[in-house]
Amino acid sequence: MLVKFAKDGHTLAANNVLSGQLEQAQVLQVDTGRVWLTVEGQADDYWLQAGETCTLPAKRLLVIEADKTVSHFHFEAVPAAGLRGIAGPQMPQASDMERHLQAA
Repeated sequence: MLVKFAKDGHTLAANNVLSGQLEQAQVLQVDTGRVWLTVEGQADDYWLQAGETCTLPAKRLLVIEADKTVSHFHFEAVPAAGLRGIAGPQMPQASDMERHLQAA
């Protein structure tokens, strides 16, 4: 499902996927669970778990998939100082993509 991410919070059941775009750059905060994040134009995908954040650019396709448990995440405004040079998430790479796909 492609959404405009207009609401602040989202809950995904295990292994469910949500895709969409942000109208403005925002910070993604994972509240519970663990999600797999793909950002259009980025060479790498990213894992984010509860408590981790990631600054995301506007107007790019985002694909967010819950791992093996229910995951909740929300978006917050980017502080003005954080708007310089947004290039996508600055999180560790999801180098275990193959393992994740085999386990699913």
